[in-house]
Amino acid sequence: MTKLEMLRYARKGIAAEMDREEEIIKIMKKDSGREAVCLKRLEKLKKDYAEIQNLIKSELLG
Repeated sequence: MTKLEMLRYARKGIAAEMDREEEIIKIMKKDSGREAVCLKRLEKLKKDYAEIQNLIKSELLG
């Protein structure tokens, strides 16, 4: 497996986690404490996703 393939695989995994967190947030609207935790996790996942996107771009260009 090449580095690019590994990065793409990681990106798919993070995207799936982001989707799950968004679904949990929809369900947890009534429990603001748990919603806040999910929102914080979602923000971290978005940062990780953007970082992997940048790594993929640099791998493709580099």
